[in-house]
Order: sequence, then structure tokens, then C-alpha cells
Amino acid sequence: MASDVDGRPGGSQANAAYAALRQAILRFELTPGEQVTEAQLADRFGFGRAAVRTALIRLCHDQLVQVIPRHGYAIAPITFTYVRELFGVRLVIEPAAARLAAERADGTLAPELERLNQACIHLPETDLASLRRANKAFHAAIGDACGNERLAALCVTMLDEMDRVLYLPQLATVWERADASFEEHSRIIDAIRTRDGRGAEQAAYDHIIPNQRGVIDALIASPGLRFINLLGV
Repeated sequence: MASDVDGRPGGSQANAAYAALRQAILRFELTPGEQVTEAQLADRFGFGRAAVRTALIRLCHDQLVQVIPRHGYAIAPITFTYVRELFGVRLVIEPAAARLAAERADGTLAPELERLNQACIHLPETDLASLRRANKAFHAAIGDACGNERLAALCVTMLDEMDRVLYLPQLATVWERADASFEEHSRIIDAIRTRDGRGAEQAAYDHIIPNQRGVIDALIASPGLRFINLLGV
């Protein structure tokens, strides 16, 4: 079992434990509603219990984990409220980042976004997970280009949390939005190329709305909602 590098629960091992557990939750390796204990997680991920405890406290603050008195912890369920709120935050953050990126764009940003967008093209040999990674890289690049480090960090945080929704088995065969993303991204790029802040903001907003609708419609239509603990609130 690994030990803290600096001997403190809040030190480097606790940070590593937080990152590992958070990724496992976002990637659906720890499933919504799953009950866990500090000892189980320490054994599974190879961290000390003090580091796991500190990580779990942070994950509770992130609302990704819930405390079960006298029984340990549970991975927070994915609810319709959770999905709606994630998209609601995206509709505020990502259009703002696109506007700022367009207003300060130099001659290199649009070509770089075009390069990233090429990976978002749905080809016969492309798997959905690869398309989602490419889409995430595209949006993260816009956040990086906005010139506001806090806003860029928020963009990445939202994209990470969206992974938790997009990796649901119920969305594993949803290709329609992946097919549309390339053209919608192109409209964002066109606005950035001409440094049209308002146009980039609107194009980003117009891209998120159908994504929201597609995800929610797919989840509502899924016959297996009870297995993922997707509740109505």
C-alpha cells in the first residue's frame, strides 16, 4: 500500500487519491448509488485510509459522494436535476468562453480548432468514446483561449462532470448528436476566425441546447433507468 510522500493526510497522496476516485466516478467505474467504505477504496486504489478519507471529504463537497451514517459512503446518484443543472451551467460558461476567445483570437486559434474538429468527424471506424474525447478536447481548447484562467478551469470541470453523464450505458449508442457536432463546431470556429464575439457566443449556445435535449430524451426513453439510479428529482 502506498504511503503519503509528505506524511500528511492533506498532502500529495490525498491529492492523488482525490484525482483517482474522482476520475473513477466520472468514468462510471464507481457507479451511481454504489456503497463504499474507506477500507474498500484504500485497498482497491492502493492509498492509505487517511488519504482516502480526505479525498472523500472533498468529493462530498463536490457532491459526487454522499455520507451514509454508520455505513460509509455512497456514490451520488445521477438525477434529472443533476443533468439539467450541468447543462444549465454549460449554457452560461461555454458561450461566455467562446465570446472571449473570439474577441482575443489571433491567427492561430481558428486553424488549431479546425484541426481538433477534424477528430470530431464520425467515420465508420470511429467509436463513440473517441468522438467524445475529441469533442471534449475541442471545447477545452476554447476555454484555454478565453484568457480567463478561472473560466477555463470551470469549463474543464463541467466537461469532466459531463463525462459522468455521457458514459452512462444508456447513451452508448446515441450517435445523432455526434454526427451534428462537427458542423456546429464549424460555426463556432467561423465566428472565432472573424473575431465575432457575439456570433461565437450564440453558436456555442446553439450547440449546447440540442445536446441537452438529446441526452435527456435518451435517458427518459431508456428502459433501464432504475439500474443507474436516475431519479426524477
